[in-house]
Amino acid sequence: MQATAEFLESSFKQAGYVVKRQQYSVNNQSLANLEVEIPGVEQDYRHRPSLNFVF
Repeated sequence: MQATAEFLESSFKQAGYVVKRQQYSVNNQSLANLEVEIPGVEQDYRHRPSLNFVF
């Protein structure tokens, strides 16, 4: 999971987004939430760009 989080964080940063990492521990395992804000630009939802994420 660590490698996946690092890949996603790096990919978002390379795309120009700010990534907030929230580290926490469960059962002695280090985990992290990644938070990325993708601001909207269109008010007309008929022309809203689609976002696709593959994990």
